[in-house]
Amino acid sequence: MRHQLLPWLALMGLAACSTREAPPGTLEDLEMTSANTGETYHLQIFIPDALEDETDATVVYIFDGPENQGIVLDQYRQALEGGAEPAVLALIPGTNRVTDFTPTPNERGTQGGGQAEFMAFVMEEFAPVVEENGAGGDPSRRITFGHSLGGLLSATFWYDQPFATRAGIASPSMWWDGGLFFSKLDEAPLNPGPIVVACGEEEPMGMYVYTDDFSRQMRQDYGIDVTYDCFKNMTHQRALEPALALTFQELL
Repeated sequence: MRHQLLPWLALMGLAACSTREAPPGTLEDLEMTSANTGETYHLQIFIPDALEDETDATVVYIFDGPENQGIVLDQYRQALEGGAEPAVLALIPGTNRVTDFTPTPNERGTQGGGQAEFMAFVMEEFAPVVEENGAGGDPSRRITFGHSLGGLLSATFWYDQPFATRAGIASPSMWWDGGLFFSKLDEAPLNPGPIVVACGEEEPMGMYVYTDDFSRQMRQDYGIDVTYDCFKNMTHQRALEPALALTFQELL
């Protein structure tokens, strides 16, 4: 059974996003305390009415999802209207994102470095709840999506873990710890793709350089099917929405 469903929170969340429109469906809120991280997370699962049977359905795991619920559901509605595959959306919060989404502590040693434990929480604790009715269950039926530190996490899931063969990687913070992520690129990614990589043209810290280099290397060295876009006149935060739209469009 799904853990501690909180339907009134779902209604509150939709009301707070009244300027956007969600597709017809069921939004479930649940609370889980992780054995891996020791933290409590308020998670969400969205099942569209267009999905008549969850068996063998794709699951999209979206980091920072509850915080961006309005954007997520509105963009998914538009994707469905454009012919995208009905899928289960699993929205994962960035409650402790600097710790949970990064592989090593920051320079001061005050935050960061909990990525392995958080990934274990997603794979070992949350995914079985999301997929209990037959959705997912296989890497080919899972997609991860994240933006910024969440983009780094999504890239790491796709590159290192036998969890999801497809990924949306938006404005990823691949600069973390001096570009540590790039040290692994001498070896092929664990999953075959396809992936979507995107950023904003006006991002700080040369973010587009990291995403462009990563995309080019995946194509040239490993033959990965990469959809890449650097959105014109887009800042770091504004790039989230078109990147999510592109991910739904290309991967569902």
